[in-house]
Amino acid sequence: MKWQFEMKKRTLLLELLQMSLIKRDKLSCVPSVEEWNGMYEVARLHGVAGFLFGGIERLPKEQQPQRKLLMMWFGLAEHYRRVYVKQRQAVKSLNELWSAQGLRIVELKGDAIGRLYPKPELRYSCDYDCLLSDYEEGNRIVERQGVKVNREFYKSSSFVWDGLHVENHQFCTPIRGNRAMKRFEKVLRQLLAKDKMTDFNALFLMEHMWAHFFEEALTLKQMTDWLVFYKEYKDAVDWSLFEAVAKDCGFWRFSITIIKIADNILSGSSDMSGLTAIEERLWLGIMQGGGEIGMNNGWNTRFQLVANYFRNGWKYKYYAPHGPIGSLVRTVIGFAFDRNPKL
Repeated sequence: MKWQFEMKKRTLLLELLQMSLIKRDKLSCVPSVEEWNGMYEVARLHGVAGFLFGGIERLPKEQQPQRKLLMMWFGLAEHYRRVYVKQRQAVKSLNELWSAQGLRIVELKGDAIGRLYPKPELRYSCDYDCLLSDYEEGNRIVERQGVKVNREFYKSSSFVWDGLHVENHQFCTPIRGNRAMKRFEKVLRQLLAKDKMTDFNALFLMEHMWAHFFEEALTLKQMTDWLVFYKEYKDAVDWSLFEAVAKDCGFWRFSITIIKIADNILSGSSDMSGLTAIEERLWLGIMQGGGEIGMNNGWNTRFQLVANYFRNGWKYKYYAPHGPIGSLVRTVIGFAFDRNPKL
């Protein structure tokens, strides 16, 4: 019975996602109080509760959650709206500071994709990721404003600006000790130089999901970011380029699975029976989510990442160019001999 409840809850959650994304008319059935409570908790933990509230607003009255939960969900969505306004004000002032000094700013991840959402203010965000034309000058400009900048992580610096956690990226990808990722980073820089933002975002988003897939777990929020982007730009992406780069860097098979899932969701179907056993395992993993790893927490982060090498053997078998041992060895060698990597 518990298994049946979990499967039904996931199906209803997927249908609610479609209500928010592709204007599905209604759910396949009226959820029970217990099912609604379960969906709310999953949505909250995955960071998509605000976005899914847009779908709830479109539900027929008889399918909407009980008043107490509806008000709780509404309150969380309103909280996201207030946070969004404050965050965008902080981003605006920071970008103006950098722009006044002649720096080019590229907003990354959700900050680039968030504006594609039907209601951007309902997309939960806890930080601001960016890439500047001069990484270190960007850090110095912020420091001259009396802000402490943390440079402990080679990939990006971090600081708090007007209450907003900011990550200023030196690199888009984890290039340390990884020649494939260094090639990938160069491709991304070339796309930026040519102002090919659609191809840049397609490759960057997919590789970022792939990295999270091994490091911790994918969430519905990350999948939703891809769905929103893919729905808008599917026909504009240079898929020949995408395939060539993804194959070179090892995430093409992963990409095929994510795109297959996305096509299924955007078609309006809540039936994932067309997936292979491994693809279904990946999809169920997205629905379940996982614990987040604090990437700037020094040795604690390293211990968690090492543990994940051995917990995720099936992921490496089907979706990585190297097994867990090979990947761990490469990481150790990179840390020892390429601690401060250069392109």
